Amino acid sequence: GVGCTSCHDVHPSAEQKSKMTSMGKSAMLKGNQTELCISCHSTTSADFNKPTHHRLKEGIMDCSNCHNPHGSTQEHQLRADSKTLCASCHQDKRGPFVFEHNAQSIDGCMACHDSHGSSSRNMLKTQDPRQLCISCHSKETGVGVPHGRAGFSLQTTGDCTRCHTQIHGSNHDEFLVR
Repeated sequence: GVGCTSCHDVHPSAEQKSKMTSMGKSAMLKGNQTELCISCHSTTSADFNKPTHHRLKEGIMDCSNCHNPHGSTQEHQLRADSKTLCASCHQDKRGPFVFEHNAQSIDGCMACHDSHGSSSRNMLKTQDPRQLCISCHSKETGVGVPHGRAGFSLQTTGDCTRCHTQIHGSNHDEFLVR
């Protein structure tokens, strides 16, 4: 039920033209892009109220930074694949790395992060980072089974990133330690 006139005014008033032009926006846009998007995407809007979120409501970014409202060949009308899209702003995570975290090459950033907002730090999908690591690194999956080095185990406090600090990728260590 969404058409061009849901967001655009074919014949904007002089007041609308003045208002939108002063903001550097097209006069044909009915209003603030974020407000237009969240008027239909209310569930997504709620994500931006979570403790860690992309700064959409603060006016730092717009939905169109990531999504093409007029269509895309990507899922969710993304402008590019998630890894490319995220790295366009988060350049320190871009790489290339000699040793890349496989999660990035397989699922992109969304393997660990929620794209709009999260109740967890760094927009992680879980409160406990260890649980996030274990979801891929376990005896069941056979990928990088957690170890008990230095007395650390899954029962100890802290998280995997105490030692594995370069979780996005490393140029020095295959285990992403430094």
